[in-house]
Amino acid sequence: MNVVTGVADALSIPVPRVFVFSGDANALVVRSGRDTIAIATSYLQSLTRTELEAVVSHCLVRLTPSSHRGDPVGYDDDVRAAATTRFPPALASALTKARPYRGRFAPLYLVAEHPSHRPVAERVAALNDL
Repeated sequence: MNVVTGVADALSIPVPRVFVFSGDANALVVRSGRDTIAIATSYLQSLTRTELEAVVSHCLVRLTPSSHRGDPVGYDDDVRAAATTRFPPALASALTKARPYRGRFAPLYLVAEHPSHRPVAERVAALNDL
């Protein structure tokens, strides 16, 4: 929870609800009533603290008022998350550890195989260029 609070403060947004769920390694963002982020237990176990901060930063960036809803996940969000943590390699590494979600709720996930998301390889390459 310290990581979430610290990143939320850095982005000047309210601390969202945080859930941990069973499932494939991934994270998701839900904007409704009270904003929520959720991270799979399997993902938490595979991430370093730096990678976790990068994932949380990405999720919280998507909750900011300036997040572009029409852009595919992975364009502005990844850059803004990397700017928040000041360490793009952490997000690049975390993205490679996620298992892409497939299904109806794909737009909510950090990594998904869906038109709402930029392919992971492109996202990692872009982060490595920062």
